[in-house]
Amino acid sequence: MPRKTRTLLSAFLTLVLFSGALPARTHIAPGSALELLLHCAPFDAKQGRCDLRLRQAKAMLDFEARLGEIQLPKPRFIPYPQPGDTSAILFLVDTSDPGRGSVVAENAGQIRKLLAQGKSHQRFGLARFDADYHLLSPPGSSPKQLGKAIQGLRASGRTTELYRSALQALDTLASYPAQRKALFIFSDGMAEDHAYFHHDVVEKARQHQISIYGLGFARSVSQSVALQTLRRLSDETGGLFLAADPKLHLATDFMAAPFATLERGGHILLDLSAATSTDPGDGLPLTVVAHTAGTSYAATVKVHLPPPPPVPVSVAISAPAPEAIAAPGPLATPAPTPVAIRPPPAPTRMSAPRTSDEINPLLWISLLGAFALVGGALAFLRGRGRTDSPLPKTTPKPKSVPKVQAFVELRDGTERHVEIDGDCFRMGRHSDNDLTLEDSSLSRHHAEIRRQQEGSFRLTDLNSLNGVYVNGVPVDTAIIKDGDMLELGDVGMVFGTVSVHDDEVTRMVKSTASRIQTATDTEDETELNNG
Repeated sequence: MPRKTRTLLSAFLTLVLFSGALPARTHIAPGSALELLLHCAPFDAKQGRCDLRLRQAKAMLDFEARLGEIQLPKPRFIPYPQPGDTSAILFLVDTSDPGRGSVVAENAGQIRKLLAQGKSHQRFGLARFDADYHLLSPPGSSPKQLGKAIQGLRASGRTTELYRSALQALDTLASYPAQRKALFIFSDGMAEDHAYFHHDVVEKARQHQISIYGLGFARSVSQSVALQTLRRLSDETGGLFLAADPKLHLATDFMAAPFATLERGGHILLDLSAATSTDPGDGLPLTVVAHTAGTSYAATVKVHLPPPPPVPVSVAISAPAPEAIAAPGPLATPAPTPVAIRPPPAPTRMSAPRTSDEINPLLWISLLGAFALVGGALAFLRGRGRTDSPLPKTTPKPKSVPKVQAFVELRDGTERHVEIDGDCFRMGRHSDNDLTLEDSSLSRHHAEIRRQQEGSFRLTDLNSLNGVYVNGVPVDTAIIKDGDMLELGDVGMVFGTVSVHDDEVTRMVKSTASRIQTATDTEDETELNNG
Protein backbone atom coordinates (compact mmCIF):
# COMPACT_ATOMS: atom_id res chain seq x y z
CA MET A 1 0.00 0.00 0.00
CA PRO A 2 1.51 3.41 -0.94
CA ARG A 3 2.69 5.58 1.92
CA LYS A 4 0.26 8.40 1.10
CA THR A 5 -2.69 5.98 1.14
CA ARG A 6 -1.61 4.56 4.54
CA THR A 7 -1.37 8.08 5.99
CA LEU A 8 -4.88 9.02 4.77
CA LEU A 9 -6.33 5.75 6.08
CA SER A 10 -4.71 6.25 9.49
CA ALA A 11 -6.08 9.79 9.74
CA PHE A 12 -9.58 8.57 8.78
CA LEU A 13 -9.58 5.81 11.43
CA THR A 14 -8.34 8.23 14.08
CA LEU A 15 -11.16 10.64 13.22
CA VAL A 16 -13.76 7.87 13.39
CA LEU A 17 -12.57 6.60 16.77
CA PHE A 18 -12.28 10.06 18.27
CA SER A 19 -15.72 11.10 17.04
CA GLY A 20 -17.23 8.13 18.88
CA ALA A 21 -15.49 9.02 22.16
CA LEU A 22 -16.95 12.56 22.41
CA PRO A 23 -20.23 14.26 21.48
CA ALA A 24 -20.66 15.15 17.84
CA ARG A 25 -20.70 18.91 18.40
CA THR A 26 -17.17 18.92 19.85
CA HIS A 27 -14.45 20.07 17.44
CA ILE A 28 -11.12 19.69 19.18
CA ALA A 29 -8.30 22.10 18.35
CA PRO A 30 -5.01 20.46 17.25
CA GLY A 31 -2.57 20.13 20.14
CA SER A 32 -5.28 21.10 22.63
CA ALA A 33 -3.88 18.79 25.32
CA LEU A 34 -1.01 21.27 25.70
CA GLU A 35 -3.41 24.22 25.82
CA LEU A 36 -5.87 22.83 28.37
CA LEU A 37 -4.14 21.89 31.63
CA LEU A 38 -6.02 19.36 33.76
CA HIS A 39 -5.02 18.10 37.22
CA CYS A 40 -7.33 16.03 39.44
CA ALA A 41 -7.33 15.34 43.17
CA PRO A 42 -8.07 11.79 44.36
CA PHE A 43 -11.72 10.93 43.68
CA ASP A 44 -14.20 9.65 46.23
CA ALA A 45 -17.13 7.36 45.42
CA LYS A 46 -19.58 10.15 44.55
CA GLN A 47 -17.61 13.23 43.44
CA GLY A 48 -14.39 14.22 41.69
CA ARG A 49 -12.57 17.56 41.76
CA CYS A 50 -10.15 18.76 39.06
CA ASP A 51 -8.19 21.95 38.44
CA LEU A 52 -8.67 23.28 34.90
CA ARG A 53 -6.64 26.02 33.21
CA LEU A 54 -6.53 27.31 29.61
CA ARG A 55 -3.24 28.83 28.49
CA GLN A 56 -4.87 31.18 26.02
CA ALA A 57 -6.84 34.23 27.15
CA LYS A 58 -10.25 32.83 26.17
CA ALA A 59 -13.41 32.54 28.22
CA MET A 60 -14.49 28.94 28.83
CA LEU A 61 -18.26 28.85 28.26
CA ASP A 62 -19.21 25.22 28.76
CA PHE A 63 -17.75 21.88 29.86
CA GLU A 64 -18.35 18.17 29.38
CA ALA A 65 -16.62 15.09 30.76
CA ARG A 66 -16.37 11.38 30.03
CA LEU A 67 -14.99 8.72 32.39
CA GLY A 68 -14.02 5.63 30.43
CA GLU A 69 -17.09 4.91 28.30
CA ILE A 70 -19.52 6.77 30.60
CA GLN A 71 -20.70 10.28 29.74
CA LEU A 72 -20.85 12.18 33.05
CA PRO A 73 -23.40 14.88 33.90
CA LYS A 74 -22.40 18.45 33.09
CA PRO A 75 -19.58 19.49 35.47
CA ARG A 76 -20.02 22.38 37.86
CA PHE A 77 -17.41 25.14 37.39
CA ILE A 78 -15.89 27.21 40.25
CA PRO A 79 -13.56 30.10 39.19
CA TYR A 80 -10.04 30.38 40.62
CA PRO A 81 -9.10 31.60 43.17
CA GLN A 82 -11.59 30.83 45.95
CA PRO A 83 -11.06 31.66 49.65
CA GLY A 84 -8.29 29.39 50.89
CA ASP A 85 -6.66 28.93 47.45
CA THR A 86 -2.95 29.77 47.21
CA SER A 87 -0.52 30.29 44.29
CA ALA A 88 3.24 29.86 44.81
CA ILE A 89 5.78 31.53 42.46
CA LEU A 90 9.56 31.01 42.67
CA PHE A 91 11.88 33.34 40.71
CA LEU A 92 15.11 31.59 39.55
CA VAL A 93 17.83 33.92 38.22
CA ASP A 94 20.86 32.85 36.17
CA THR A 95 23.98 34.41 37.78
CA SER A 96 26.54 32.18 36.05
CA ASP A 97 28.56 34.69 33.99
CA PRO A 98 30.21 37.87 35.34
CA GLY A 99 29.75 39.34 31.83
CA ARG A 100 25.97 39.23 32.43
CA GLY A 101 26.14 41.74 35.27
CA SER A 102 23.91 44.26 33.48
CA VAL A 103 21.36 41.52 32.69
CA VAL A 104 21.17 40.40 36.32
CA ALA A 105 20.79 44.01 37.46
CA GLU A 106 17.88 44.40 35.01
CA ASN A 107 16.36 41.13 36.29
CA ALA A 108 16.46 42.45 39.87
CA GLY A 109 14.44 45.51 38.85
CA GLN A 110 11.97 43.40 36.86
CA ILE A 111 11.37 41.08 39.84
CA ARG A 112 10.55 44.10 42.02
CA LYS A 113 7.96 45.19 39.46
CA LEU A 114 6.49 41.68 39.29
CA LEU A 115 6.19 41.58 43.08
CA ALA A 116 4.27 44.85 42.95
CA GLN A 117 1.61 43.04 40.86
CA GLY A 118 1.21 40.26 43.45
CA LYS A 119 -2.09 39.55 45.18
CA SER A 120 -2.92 38.47 48.71
CA HIS A 121 -3.27 34.76 47.82
CA GLN A 122 0.11 34.63 46.01
CA ARG A 123 3.33 33.57 47.77
CA PHE A 124 6.78 34.42 46.34
CA GLY A 125 10.33 33.14 46.71
CA LEU A 126 13.74 33.89 45.13
CA ALA A 127 16.69 31.68 44.13
CA ARG A 128 19.74 31.97 41.88
CA PHE A 129 21.96 29.45 40.12
CA ASP A 130 25.31 29.00 38.41
CA ALA A 131 27.26 25.83 39.18
CA ASP A 132 25.00 25.36 42.22
CA TYR A 133 21.47 26.19 43.28
CA HIS A 134 21.09 28.86 45.98
CA LEU A 135 17.71 29.43 47.68
CA LEU A 136 17.86 33.07 48.81
CA SER A 137 14.30 33.43 50.11
CA PRO A 138 11.86 30.48 50.31
CA PRO A 139 8.27 30.74 48.98
CA GLY A 140 6.06 32.58 51.43
CA SER A 141 8.80 34.98 52.55
CA SER A 142 7.84 38.45 53.73
CA PRO A 143 8.35 41.47 51.43
CA LYS A 144 11.21 42.57 53.67
CA GLN A 145 13.02 39.25 53.23
CA LEU A 146 12.47 39.28 49.46
CA GLY A 147 13.76 42.85 49.14
CA LYS A 148 16.94 41.95 51.01
CA ALA A 149 17.44 38.84 48.84
CA ILE A 150 17.01 40.84 45.60
CA GLN A 151 19.75 43.24 46.68
CA GLY A 152 22.15 40.30 46.93
CA LEU A 153 21.79 39.21 43.26
CA ARG A 154 25.21 39.31 41.55
CA ALA A 155 26.55 37.65 38.39
CA SER A 156 29.57 35.90 39.90
CA GLY A 157 29.46 32.25 38.70
CA ARG A 158 31.50 30.51 36.01
CA THR A 159 29.46 27.55 34.78
CA THR A 160 25.73 27.11 34.09
CA GLU A 161 23.97 23.99 35.39
CA LEU A 162 20.52 24.96 34.22
CA TYR A 163 18.77 21.57 34.35
CA ARG A 164 20.13 20.46 37.73
CA SER A 165 19.27 23.83 39.27
CA ALA A 166 15.77 23.74 37.75
CA LEU A 167 15.22 20.29 39.30
CA GLN A 168 16.18 21.61 42.73
CA ALA A 169 13.93 24.64 42.29
CA LEU A 170 11.03 22.31 41.43
CA ASP A 171 11.71 20.37 44.65
CA THR A 172 11.48 23.64 46.58
CA LEU A 173 8.08 24.42 45.06
CA ALA A 174 6.81 20.85 45.41
CA SER A 175 7.21 20.98 49.20
CA TYR A 176 5.21 24.21 49.53
CA PRO A 177 1.42 23.84 50.12
CA ALA A 178 -0.36 25.64 47.24
CA GLN A 179 -3.08 24.86 44.69
CA ARG A 180 -1.11 26.35 41.76
CA LYS A 181 2.66 26.68 41.34
CA ALA A 182 4.98 28.33 38.81
CA LEU A 183 8.75 28.56 38.28
CA PHE A 184 9.94 31.78 36.57
CA ILE A 185 13.42 31.23 35.04
CA PHE A 186 15.44 34.34 34.08
CA SER A 187 18.23 33.00 31.81
CA ASP A 188 19.89 33.00 28.39
CA GLY A 189 18.93 29.32 28.00
CA MET A 190 22.49 28.03 27.87
CA ALA A 191 23.03 24.80 29.80
CA GLU A 192 26.33 23.08 30.57
CA ASP A 193 24.82 20.02 32.26
CA HIS A 194 26.17 16.62 31.23
CA ALA A 195 24.24 14.34 33.61
CA TYR A 196 20.85 16.14 33.75
CA PHE A 197 18.59 16.66 30.77
CA HIS A 198 15.53 18.46 29.44
CA HIS A 199 13.14 15.52 29.90
CA ASP A 200 14.17 15.20 33.58
CA VAL A 201 12.92 18.73 34.25
CA VAL A 202 9.69 18.30 32.26
CA GLU A 203 8.86 14.99 33.98
CA LYS A 204 9.31 16.44 37.48
CA ALA A 205 7.36 19.62 36.64
CA ARG A 206 4.42 17.54 35.38
CA GLN A 207 4.63 15.20 38.37
CA HIS A 208 4.24 18.11 40.80
CA GLN A 209 1.91 20.14 38.53
CA ILE A 210 4.31 23.09 38.22
CA SER A 211 4.31 25.37 35.15
CA ILE A 212 7.65 26.80 33.95
CA TYR A 213 7.77 30.38 32.65
CA GLY A 214 10.89 30.98 30.53
CA LEU A 215 12.01 34.62 30.43
CA GLY A 216 14.88 34.76 27.90
CA PHE A 217 17.70 37.31 27.91
CA ALA A 218 20.17 36.77 25.03
CA ARG A 219 23.16 39.13 24.78
CA SER A 220 23.50 38.65 20.99
CA VAL A 221 21.60 37.31 17.99
CA SER A 222 23.89 34.29 17.77
CA GLN A 223 23.19 33.37 21.39
CA SER A 224 19.43 33.74 20.99
CA VAL A 225 19.27 30.20 19.56
CA ALA A 226 19.77 28.86 23.09
CA LEU A 227 16.45 30.43 24.11
CA GLN A 228 14.75 27.43 22.52
CA THR A 229 15.63 25.56 25.71
CA LEU A 230 13.40 27.86 27.74
CA ARG A 231 10.67 27.83 25.09
CA ARG A 232 10.44 24.02 25.15
CA LEU A 233 10.36 23.89 28.96
CA SER A 234 7.48 26.38 28.94
CA ASP A 235 5.52 24.72 26.13
CA GLU A 236 5.74 21.23 27.67
CA THR A 237 4.74 22.26 31.21
CA GLY A 238 1.88 24.65 30.44
CA GLY A 239 3.82 27.82 31.14
CA LEU A 240 4.68 30.86 29.05
CA PHE A 241 7.82 31.85 27.11
CA LEU A 242 8.82 35.48 26.64
CA ALA A 243 12.04 36.86 25.09
CA ALA A 244 13.34 40.27 26.11
CA ASP A 245 14.06 42.92 23.46
CA PRO A 246 17.65 44.08 22.69
CA LYS A 247 17.39 46.58 25.55
CA LEU A 248 16.55 43.70 27.95
CA HIS A 249 12.96 44.91 28.41
CA LEU A 250 10.05 42.49 28.72
CA ALA A 251 6.72 43.13 26.98
CA THR A 252 4.61 45.82 28.64
CA ASP A 253 1.40 43.78 28.67
CA PHE A 254 3.20 40.90 30.42
CA MET A 255 4.67 43.21 33.09
CA ALA A 256 1.17 44.62 33.69
CA ALA A 257 -0.36 41.17 34.31
CA PRO A 258 2.51 38.67 34.74
CA PHE A 259 0.46 35.98 36.54
CA ALA A 260 -2.68 36.10 34.37
CA THR A 261 -2.11 32.71 32.70
CA LEU A 262 -1.45 31.08 36.08
CA GLU A 263 -4.72 32.44 37.47
CA ARG A 264 -7.05 31.45 34.61
CA GLY A 265 -9.73 28.76 34.78
CA GLY A 266 -10.79 27.19 38.04
CA HIS A 267 -12.11 23.96 39.55
CA ILE A 268 -14.72 21.60 38.13
CA LEU A 269 -16.81 19.24 40.24
CA LEU A 270 -17.74 15.92 38.61
CA ASP A 271 -20.81 13.88 39.52
CA LEU A 272 -19.65 10.24 39.62
CA SER A 273 -23.01 8.68 40.51
CA ALA A 274 -23.36 7.38 36.93
CA ALA A 275 -19.82 5.93 36.84
CA THR A 276 -20.22 2.15 37.03
CA SER A 277 -16.86 1.20 35.53
CA THR A 278 -14.41 -0.79 37.61
CA ASP A 279 -10.92 0.65 38.03
CA PRO A 280 -8.58 -1.80 36.21
CA GLY A 281 -5.72 -0.85 38.53
CA ASP A 282 -3.84 1.61 36.31
CA GLY A 283 -6.72 4.09 36.40
CA LEU A 284 -9.57 5.11 34.11
CA PRO A 285 -9.21 7.75 31.36
CA LEU A 286 -11.00 10.99 32.22
CA THR A 287 -11.52 13.31 29.24
CA VAL A 288 -12.66 16.88 29.87
CA VAL A 289 -13.65 19.26 27.07
CA ALA A 290 -13.78 23.05 27.51
CA HIS A 291 -15.79 25.00 24.93
CA THR A 292 -14.90 28.60 24.05
CA ALA A 293 -16.60 30.95 21.61
CA GLY A 294 -14.79 29.54 18.57
CA THR A 295 -12.86 26.42 19.59
CA SER A 296 -13.05 23.48 21.97
CA TYR A 297 -10.06 22.12 23.89
CA ALA A 298 -9.72 18.63 25.38
CA ALA A 299 -7.39 17.02 27.91
CA THR A 300 -7.23 13.44 29.20
CA VAL A 301 -5.74 12.16 32.46
CA LYS A 302 -5.84 8.83 34.32
CA VAL A 303 -7.87 8.83 37.55
CA HIS A 304 -8.57 6.17 40.16
CA LEU A 305 -11.93 5.31 41.69
CA PRO A 306 -12.13 3.97 45.25
CA PRO A 307 -13.03 0.25 45.50
CA PRO A 308 -16.72 -0.52 46.15
CA PRO A 309 -17.65 -1.12 49.81
CA PRO A 310 -17.74 -4.79 50.88
CA VAL A 311 -21.15 -6.51 50.79
CA PRO A 312 -22.25 -7.44 54.35
CA VAL A 313 -22.67 -11.20 54.93
CA SER A 314 -25.62 -12.25 57.10
CA VAL A 315 -25.53 -15.46 59.19
CA ALA A 316 -28.85 -17.22 59.96
CA ILE A 317 -29.31 -18.66 63.48
CA SER A 318 -32.24 -21.09 63.95
CA ALA A 319 -34.36 -20.85 67.09
CA PRO A 320 -35.10 -24.07 69.05
CA ALA A 321 -38.52 -25.66 68.68
CA PRO A 322 -40.83 -25.22 71.71
CA GLU A 323 -41.08 -28.97 72.32
CA ALA A 324 -37.27 -29.25 72.39
CA ILE A 325 -37.08 -27.20 75.60
CA ALA A 326 -36.96 -29.49 78.61
CA ALA A 327 -39.04 -28.73 81.70
CA PRO A 328 -36.79 -27.44 84.51
CA GLY A 329 -36.05 -29.98 87.23
CA PRO A 330 -34.28 -29.68 90.60
CA LEU A 331 -30.86 -29.13 88.98
CA ALA A 332 -31.86 -29.30 85.31
CA THR A 333 -29.63 -27.59 82.74
CA PRO A 334 -31.38 -25.84 79.82
CA ALA A 335 -30.80 -27.43 76.44
CA PRO A 336 -28.27 -25.53 74.20
CA THR A 337 -29.66 -23.50 71.28
CA PRO A 338 -28.76 -25.13 67.93
CA VAL A 339 -26.81 -22.82 65.54
CA ALA A 340 -27.02 -23.14 61.76
CA ILE A 341 -23.35 -22.28 61.18
CA ARG A 342 -21.52 -25.52 61.93
CA PRO A 343 -21.88 -28.17 64.68
CA PRO A 344 -19.32 -28.04 67.52
CA PRO A 345 -16.58 -30.69 67.54
CA ALA A 346 -17.45 -33.98 69.25
CA PRO A 347 -16.21 -34.10 72.86
CA THR A 348 -13.61 -36.60 73.97
CA ARG A 349 -15.12 -39.77 75.39
CA MET A 350 -14.99 -39.85 79.20
CA SER A 351 -16.77 -41.77 81.91
CA ALA A 352 -20.22 -40.40 82.66
CA PRO A 353 -20.33 -38.26 85.87
CA ARG A 354 -22.84 -38.94 88.59
CA THR A 355 -25.92 -36.81 88.43
CA SER A 356 -27.12 -34.66 91.32
CA ASP A 357 -29.95 -36.97 92.27
CA GLU A 358 -27.46 -39.81 92.93
CA ILE A 359 -25.55 -37.81 95.62
CA ASN A 360 -26.61 -38.24 99.24
CA PRO A 361 -27.81 -34.91 100.69
CA LEU A 362 -26.18 -35.81 104.07
CA LEU A 363 -22.79 -35.84 102.35
CA TRP A 364 -23.33 -32.19 101.26
CA ILE A 365 -24.21 -31.14 104.80
CA SER A 366 -21.13 -32.92 106.23
CA LEU A 367 -18.78 -31.24 103.79
CA LEU A 368 -20.18 -27.76 104.54
CA GLY A 369 -19.85 -28.31 108.27
CA ALA A 370 -16.26 -29.46 107.95
CA PHE A 371 -15.35 -26.34 105.96
CA ALA A 372 -16.96 -24.11 108.59
CA LEU A 373 -15.04 -25.77 111.46
CA VAL A 374 -11.68 -25.49 109.67
CA GLY A 375 -12.31 -21.81 108.87
CA GLY A 376 -13.20 -20.98 112.49
CA ALA A 377 -10.10 -22.75 113.83
CA LEU A 378 -7.82 -20.86 111.51
CA ALA A 379 -9.37 -17.52 112.52
CA PHE A 380 -8.93 -18.35 116.25
CA LEU A 381 -5.28 -19.33 115.83
CA ARG A 382 -4.55 -16.19 113.79
CA GLY A 383 -6.10 -14.01 116.52
CA ARG A 384 -4.04 -15.65 119.36
CA GLY A 385 -0.77 -15.21 117.50
CA ARG A 386 -1.30 -11.45 117.11
CA THR A 387 0.24 -9.54 120.03
CA ASP A 388 0.02 -5.96 118.79
CA SER A 389 -2.37 -3.87 116.77
CA PRO A 390 -1.71 -3.57 113.07
CA LEU A 391 0.14 -0.50 111.80
CA PRO A 392 -2.04 2.07 110.08
CA LYS A 393 -1.81 2.01 106.35
CA THR A 394 -0.01 5.00 104.82
CA THR A 395 -1.51 6.54 101.74
CA PRO A 396 1.20 7.34 99.17
CA LYS A 397 1.40 10.95 98.17
CA PRO A 398 -0.11 11.32 94.71
CA LYS A 399 2.21 12.47 92.01
CA SER A 400 1.47 15.88 90.63
CA VAL A 401 0.39 16.08 87.01
CA PRO A 402 2.82 18.06 84.86
CA LYS A 403 1.47 21.25 83.30
CA VAL A 404 2.78 22.87 80.12
CA GLN A 405 3.96 26.45 80.69
CA ALA A 406 4.34 28.46 77.44
CA PHE A 407 6.37 31.61 76.85
CA VAL A 408 7.75 33.81 74.09
CA GLU A 409 11.34 35.05 73.88
CA LEU A 410 11.66 38.38 72.08
CA ARG A 411 14.33 38.82 69.41
CA ASP A 412 14.60 42.60 69.80
CA GLY A 413 18.01 42.70 71.46
CA THR A 414 16.63 42.33 74.98
CA GLU A 415 16.06 38.54 74.74
CA ARG A 416 13.17 39.14 77.15
CA HIS A 417 11.02 36.17 78.20
CA VAL A 418 7.29 36.66 78.72
CA GLU A 419 5.22 33.86 80.23
CA ILE A 420 1.84 33.07 78.65
CA ASP A 421 -0.69 32.94 81.48
CA GLY A 422 -4.33 32.01 81.02
CA ASP A 423 -6.03 30.61 77.96
CA CYS A 424 -5.68 33.71 75.75
CA PHE A 425 -2.51 35.80 75.30
CA ARG A 426 -2.94 38.90 73.13
CA MET A 427 -0.09 40.90 71.57
CA GLY A 428 -0.03 44.29 69.90
CA ARG A 429 0.74 47.99 70.20
CA HIS A 430 -2.16 48.93 72.51
CA SER A 431 -1.67 49.01 76.28
CA ASP A 432 -4.58 46.63 76.96
CA ASN A 433 -2.71 43.68 75.40
CA ASP A 434 -1.07 40.97 77.50
CA LEU A 435 2.17 41.84 75.69
CA THR A 436 2.47 45.47 74.61
CA LEU A 437 5.17 46.15 71.99
CA GLU A 438 5.75 49.76 70.92
CA ASP A 439 6.70 49.07 67.31
CA SER A 440 5.21 50.96 64.36
CA SER A 441 4.96 47.75 62.28
CA LEU A 442 2.43 46.27 64.73
CA SER A 443 -1.32 46.83 64.75
CA ARG A 444 -3.14 47.87 67.94
CA HIS A 445 -4.30 44.28 68.40
CA HIS A 446 -1.98 42.29 66.13
CA ALA A 447 -2.26 38.60 67.13
CA GLU A 448 -3.18 36.23 69.94
CA ILE A 449 -2.08 32.82 71.26
CA ARG A 450 -4.80 30.55 72.66
CA ARG A 451 -4.37 27.35 74.63
CA GLN A 452 -6.51 24.59 73.07
CA GLN A 453 -8.47 22.03 75.08
CA GLU A 454 -6.08 19.22 74.16
CA GLY A 455 -3.11 21.31 75.41
CA SER A 456 -1.72 22.69 72.13
CA PHE A 457 -1.35 26.41 71.34
CA ARG A 458 -2.86 28.25 68.34
CA LEU A 459 -1.54 31.55 66.92
CA THR A 460 -4.16 33.73 65.16
CA ASP A 461 -3.75 36.94 63.13
CA LEU A 462 -6.25 39.56 64.38
CA ASN A 463 -6.64 41.19 60.92
CA SER A 464 -3.30 42.97 61.29
CA LEU A 465 -1.87 45.22 58.59
CA ASN A 466 1.58 43.62 58.23
CA GLY A 467 0.60 40.01 58.89
CA VAL A 468 1.85 37.11 60.98
CA TYR A 469 4.55 34.61 59.95
CA VAL A 470 5.52 31.22 61.43
CA ASN A 471 9.00 30.06 60.39
CA GLY A 472 8.86 32.46 57.43
CA VAL A 473 5.44 31.32 56.18
CA PRO A 474 2.49 33.76 56.38
CA VAL A 475 -0.48 32.36 58.28
CA ASP A 476 -3.95 33.47 59.32
CA THR A 477 -4.02 30.84 62.06
CA ALA A 478 -1.74 27.91 62.89
CA ILE A 479 -0.85 25.48 65.68
CA ILE A 480 2.59 26.44 67.00
CA LYS A 481 5.10 24.27 68.80
CA ASP A 482 8.24 24.60 70.88
CA GLY A 483 11.01 26.40 68.96
CA ASP A 484 8.84 28.00 66.25
CA MET A 485 9.99 31.44 65.03
CA LEU A 486 7.13 33.95 65.08
CA GLU A 487 7.13 37.29 63.21
CA LEU A 488 4.57 40.00 63.98
CA GLY A 489 5.31 42.79 61.54
CA ASP A 490 9.03 43.49 62.08
CA VAL A 491 9.07 42.00 65.60
CA GLY A 492 10.53 38.52 65.91
CA MET A 493 10.11 36.12 68.80
CA VAL A 494 10.56 32.43 69.58
CA PHE A 495 7.72 30.38 71.07
CA GLY A 496 8.66 27.85 73.73
CA THR A 497 7.14 25.51 76.28
CA VAL A 498 8.34 23.79 79.45
CA SER A 499 6.64 21.15 81.65
CA VAL A 500 6.26 22.10 85.33
CA HIS A 501 4.51 20.45 88.34
CA ASP A 502 2.09 22.07 90.76
CA ASP A 503 4.42 21.34 93.70
CA GLU A 504 7.38 23.11 92.12
CA VAL A 505 8.27 26.44 93.70
CA THR A 506 10.98 27.45 91.25
CA ARG A 507 9.74 29.79 88.50
CA MET A 508 10.98 29.69 84.90
CA VAL A 509 12.78 32.97 84.25
CA LYS A 510 14.67 33.19 80.99
CA SER A 511 16.29 30.61 78.75
CA THR A 512 16.99 26.96 78.04
CA ALA A 513 19.72 27.04 80.67
CA SER A 514 17.13 28.35 83.13
CA ARG A 515 14.85 25.41 82.31
CA ILE A 516 17.67 22.98 83.17
CA GLN A 517 18.39 24.86 86.42
CA THR A 518 14.68 24.83 87.31
CA ALA A 519 14.56 21.06 86.92
CA THR A 520 17.71 20.72 89.08
CA ASP A 521 16.26 22.97 91.82
CA THR A 522 13.06 20.91 91.83
CA GLU A 523 15.00 17.67 92.27
CA ASP A 524 17.03 19.21 95.14
CA GLU A 525 13.84 20.38 96.90
CA THR A 526 12.28 16.92 96.53
CA GLU A 527 15.36 15.25 98.05
CA LEU A 528 15.41 17.78 100.91
CA ASN A 529 11.70 17.23 101.69
CA ASN A 530 12.06 13.46 101.56
CA GLY A 531 15.23 13.58 103.68
